Amino acid sequence: MRQVVATAAGTTELHAKLVALNGPVLNDADRTLPLPVINAQVMQRLNQANAQLERKQQPLPPSNPWRLIPEILRNAFAGFVLAVGFAGLARRPGVEASLLVELQNNWQAFRWRRSKGRGRPSQIQADLDSLGHINSLDADTKT
Repeated sequence: MRQVVATAAGTTELHAKLVALNGPVLNDADRTLPLPVINAQVMQRLNQANAQLERKQQPLPPSNPWRLIPEILRNAFAGFVLAVGFAGLARRPGVEASLLVELQNNWQAFRWRRSKGRGRPSQIQADLDSLGHINSLDADTKT
């Protein structure tokens, strides 16, 4: 393109060659200027485009994934806080408890069913058994 700008004999020829090369287009106001002024402007635009390309081609510093950890943790914590806040305030239609309370109740019921399903007595049952054992020992000492 620089060669086209340097060898153009007139503004119409320069415009036609720049359009053919998909270069900077001369508008009507530019075509009224003298050829040396147009050449200087086009060269300046080409230099700016070249500088932009060189800046984009400069290598980026090597990325370190460990630098992303604080941002990832901050985003995860913020997402968790938003989810808990939503669950604490949201209610399903026709239900008095919030979603957070429902989730807590469902989780406790799931854990209770899971511990019961394994054949392992629940903590409450273990406490009742130990109280029954203490009561039976107390009754034996009274007789």
